[in-house]
Amino acid sequence: MKISLLGIVLGLVLIAFPIFIIVQYRLTLLNRYVRSIVRLLLSVAVIALCTFMSVSLHSLAFNILLALLFCVFSAFMSVLKSRLKLGRTFLPLLAGIVAGAIVVGLYFIFLVQGARGIQVSTLLIPVYGLLTGGMIEANARALETYYSGLRNHNQLYYYLLGNGCTHAKATEYFVRRGLQASLVVVCKHMSAVVFAAAPSIFFVAVMGGTDVLTAAALQVLLFFAVLSASLIAVLVALLIGRRYNFDEYNKLKKVFRSGSGESQEQQSATLSESSLSNLSAPHDTDPANQPQE
Repeated sequence: MKISLLGIVLGLVLIAFPIFIIVQYRLTLLNRYVRSIVRLLLSVAVIALCTFMSVSLHSLAFNILLALLFCVFSAFMSVLKSRLKLGRTFLPLLAGIVAGAIVVGLYFIFLVQGARGIQVSTLLIPVYGLLTGGMIEANARALETYYSGLRNHNQLYYYLLGNGCTHAKATEYFVRRGLQASLVVVCKHMSAVVFAAAPSIFFVAVMGGTDVLTAAALQVLLFFAVLSASLIAVLVALLIGRRYNFDEYNKLKKVFRSGSGESQEQQSATLSESSLSNLSAPHDTDPANQPQE
């Protein structure tokens, strides 16, 4: 299926209708709408350029390099969405995303799709693009849940350490919560893709000439691939982060960016100080000793 230049121009005319609604009803969203269009066009242009070069060159080394760049971009966006410090969590997450993408991506290309020869190089960019893009929100939610739990429930963590648990055993509960958060995000997308949103992969595959059964299987199997890759990426990132983000006394380093974690820590410190002051103040509960009015 091909779209003519006239068809593309006529399709771009549809941009004018939302502009008309925004101006007519004075919605004050024109700048945001224009910025969204510009970001969409730039991102699609970059992805289209990378895919065009991949298809034109037929170079396996170039496609592997692009796949690694997709992993770097996915790790960067995940850390950005999780409100964590880039220097503390980027490398562990990048290692996890690369591990998940390599294991699940190669499994999907060679065993599920049965690619051989030049087909491997052709499928590498689409599959890795879908995997790394689908992992962003799940990885971000998992990282935020894991490190927020360690920060907000550090009494449980130090209680387990004080009672003889190893560092791995003390963080096992928080690792489980991070994996659960990643699983919930992908499962929510699975259940909502048919009714809450259009199954885009299915319809695009059908429009491209794929038969309906193959397109439906591709839609479902790609969700399973994203789920497996996300869980591998989160597990590897959290296991590496056990040593990377703790000091020699097993104390969690500052992993949240300024403005996201300090405010809650200051509030907790204020509450603890007020509770200590209340405990230090004399409380006379005997009615006989209370002053008479």
